[in-house]
Amino acid sequence: MFKTINAKITGWPLGDRPQLSESGNNFLKKKSANPQRILVFSPHPDTDVHSMGGLMKRFCDQEHSINIAYMTPGSNAVHDHESKKYLYFMREFLNEEFWESEKEDLSVESFEEFNKEIKDSVNFLNSKTENNRLDNEILLKVKSFIRESESKIAVESLGIQAHNVHYLNLPFYGFNKMRKAISEKDHEIVKEIIQKIRPTFIYAAGDLTDPNGTHRKCLQILLNIIEEEDKKKKENPNYVKIVPPPEQIFFYRGDVEEWDLSMVRHIVVMSPKEEEAKKEAILRHQSQKDNPLFPGDDKTEFWMKTQKKNRTTCLLYTSDAADDMQ
Repeated sequence: MFKTINAKITGWPLGDRPQLSESGNNFLKKKSANPQRILVFSPHPDTDVHSMGGLMKRFCDQEHSINIAYMTPGSNAVHDHESKKYLYFMREFLNEEFWESEKEDLSVESFEEFNKEIKDSVNFLNSKTENNRLDNEILLKVKSFIRESESKIAVESLGIQAHNVHYLNLPFYGFNKMRKAISEKDHEIVKEIIQKIRPTFIYAAGDLTDPNGTHRKCLQILLNIIEEEDKKKKENPNYVKIVPPPEQIFFYRGDVEEWDLSMVRHIVVMSPKEEEAKKEAILRHQSQKDNPLFPGDDKTEFWMKTQKKNRTTCLLYTSDAADDMQ
């Protein structure tokens, strides 16, 4: 067991680490000898940082190219009071005096119309009851924008550029918590981002026990595409697949559940700096702090939950290795 675990531990999960003679005292800070194009699929706008925030930081430090594809907007997980906060901000911001000169270049009607929409949305929120919790179109947009902005500043803290963040808004997610069946359109959207990025490595969420089943559907869409590509290659040996080979496709866990130790292919030990970077990225999802709508069975804050899981997993490895050595 010890040798098996030891063989999986790596600081360079994508390979091509620099030569020791070239790295001097900054070995872990050196860029990869062969930078890769990585595409991370994240079911929700924060699944990526919960599950592999430390690894994403490592990839950035090694100067790999990282793109994040958020598969659903996550708007269903934003509290009404969080939306109202941003509506108030927009109303006050647009009515500030320094906008007076700008209003001359825009139609008064457009300003008045936008202000009216904001006011109507606030009134709509105030009138919502337990029997009628459905959002209107503007509120759904506001909640989506909240999650998008949080996800951008979260991954930017790890070193990923905002222009490398993509929002797929897969149709199956629906709105107002009304899930739909997976459709061909869902598959087309995922294939389009793969074709655009042409990743050499893909990372996708592999935990299937999230409370609302979003992870399971997102994974199924990707697995369907991989199966379809394998079939095309089998039928035509000259066909060039849009997905990387199987050994360059990884499934991460940690947001909801962890992998069984026997199923893990790579073990990447986070440094204290990477652990802190992961925590900071999670904390930038302010709408999901303190009292998230879908916390799961564990009500503790997400950063504490993920930190506990990471450290528990580490202890499992060390105890297994110690038992084997005795």
